[in-house]
Amino acid sequence: MCDVPLQSAMELAFGPPSLAERPTTLGANVWTTLAAATLLTAWAAEPVPEPAAGSEPTTMPAPAPTEALPEPAPEEVPPAPINRDEEAAIKLLGLVLNTYEAGDHLAAKGMLEKLYKRYPGTQAQRMSVDVMQMLSIVGRPLPADWESHVKEWFTPKQGLELDKGLVVVLFWEVWCSHCTKEIPTWQERYEALVPQGLKLVALTQITRDATPEHVRNFVKLHGLGFPIAQEDGVLSTAAAVNGFPSAAVYRDGVAIFRGHPAILTDALLSEWLHNP
Repeated sequence: MCDVPLQSAMELAFGPPSLAERPTTLGANVWTTLAAATLLTAWAAEPVPEPAAGSEPTTMPAPAPTEALPEPAPEEVPPAPINRDEEAAIKLLGLVLNTYEAGDHLAAKGMLEKLYKRYPGTQAQRMSVDVMQMLSIVGRPLPADWESHVKEWFTPKQGLELDKGLVVVLFWEVWCSHCTKEIPTWQERYEALVPQGLKLVALTQITRDATPEHVRNFVKLHGLGFPIAQEDGVLSTAAAVNGFPSAAVYRDGVAIFRGHPAILTDALLSEWLHNP
């Protein structure tokens, strides 16, 4: 390594300073920086000697491991006090949903109305808004002039009367992938349950980019024979339809069910047919 003293290095690089050129406090910093740069340049120019044969390379000792500081213990949060109204409302909502899934929508509506009256503003009440919207039509009559809202029949009407007996009304659209899977499954069920007195109609508004021709092609492709028609939207609104596919069930023109058609099992439909 180069052993040139700092002052000598400065004098080699810049010549000896005169007394007048002796650095002040600010100049000393500049002078020292220039000297350090000169020494580093000299050191970099010298070749690094190869280690002698058999000698071990010099290595820096590994830093001693530092001991990790213990993590602070988490603060214990006291449990929130139980809100008795919320607890009771949640239990009642569970009964509502179980009754709804079982298909007894008239009873479910009565329970839900009780929840709204006893426990307003609870989380359970807020969670049940969609169910309440569907159940709101239970007990309401079908529009008496329903047939005037039908724009076109794609299959024979077959003397359909929606105000007599048990009638399943399906609401669907041909662009809806869930609908195009659900609707064809009703053909076999229709054939099996019609002899027991079931009536069935599928209504579409033909929205978005769909056309009547799309519906005709779909009906032909799947060999559908139950009544299928285009409506003007009044019947969907009366049934509080806000998504597809949807279903409403009417007994003698009065709604007893509103929900997803998948809930309408053969067993449930048979029970309604045989236990009016």
